[in-house]
Amino acid sequence: MLIVDTINDALIELGVLNPNDEATPQDHEYGLRTLNRIIDQYNAQGIMVTYLQDMAFTAPHILNECNYTPAEYQASPTKWNSSITIGNCKDINTTAPIDIRELFWRLDNTDYNSKEMTANDYASISYKNVEGIPRRHYIRKLEDNSIEINFDYIPITDLELHLMALKPYTGVNDNGNNFAPTDDINWSFGFEKMLMTRLALELAPSYETNPSQILISKAAEAEDILKRKNIELSTLKRRAGYGKKTRLDNLARY
Repeated sequence: MLIVDTINDALIELGVLNPNDEATPQDHEYGLRTLNRIIDQYNAQGIMVTYLQDMAFTAPHILNECNYTPAEYQASPTKWNSSITIGNCKDINTTAPIDIRELFWRLDNTDYNSKEMTANDYASISYKNVEGIPRRHYIRKLEDNSIEINFDYIPITDLELHLMALKPYTGVNDNGNNFAPTDDINWSFGFEKMLMTRLALELAPSYETNPSQILISKAAEAEDILKRKNIELSTLKRRAGYGKKTRLDNLARY
């Protein structure tokens, strides 16, 4: 859903915008800043706001982006290995996903699905050092919250890795740029309603209006649902233990 739609809907809920009208660019910019502050507050309370994203990666450079100059990093060759780590200053330097829903490889416009396997399955593979198109993978979450993905084959260089992943919203996209009001975000189930109603409440004083009791109730109900889901997720993470559980699918689904 476009962020501008969430902002427009919040203003419509407040009664300061006609459903057939569009808020101004200034309203959208202010609405996004307010939305980011709301999400920061939730993060500070330990309530994780997440969205689904199709993450696509080409073979990483053999030098680590954080340990070398930009020129050295860009000049280094690219190559897949039998495993990669996703996270800040890892093989793929980006915010690690919380959960990976789907993994596939793309080569010359053809997609090759990969199935998740257990640690025992991965340990039994005898051809890990052979290049090919991986068809199975084993995921491990590390203690620093990065994600390690191990493959049954070493991916050939021209392959492109695609992940349908659940990511925490930080206000910054994978390119290191701030999200814009016109960006499209696939919020996890339930989050869009919570954010829209909470945004409406936060914007009310700025638009010199009082939110209705119905809106206040909607916001409280949506927030309670998401708090319960976050408690379930945190409980399952503690039970699993980082670096020990073999499947991220055991985490709560949104």
